[in-house]
Amino acid sequence: MLQVILRISIYISFVLVSINLKANCISGNCTNGKGTYIFNDGSKYGGTFLRAKPHGQGTYFHKDGSIYIGEFRQGYKHGIGKLTFRSNDVYVGSFENGTISGKGKMVYSNGDIYLGDWKSGKSSGTGKYTFADGNTYEGSFSA
Repeated sequence: MLQVILRISIYISFVLVSINLKANCISGNCTNGKGTYIFNDGSKYGGTFLRAKPHGQGTYFHKDGSIYIGEFRQGYKHGIGKLTFRSNDVYVGSFENGTISGKGKMVYSNGDIYLGDWKSGKSSGTGKYTFADGNTYEGSFSA
């Protein structure tokens, strides 16, 4: 009798965990396919999934209002994408493991533009900064 109760308890626990994991998948296949998933913090992802993580092409709506459209790898922004910040600054370029890194262009809401190298979310390396008034600086940037 104790074994039966233990097996039933394990089964119920498994079912409840499975339901909880799938509870935020609001459409499609959020395990291995295309779907839409709402995260506990209110952010939302729509696109392809691999092993229940964003992987491939997708759109991520951050809880702060910023929107990322582009490539994902193993749950992280990775590859080429476009990130529109809540401030209306727009970055288009490379991402590595969730962070702006590589070559890219940031158009700031005040009209300034930076085109060049990025590392860990900051302009770093060679680039060109064009101010809204037309003045430019071309050279090295450090994070």
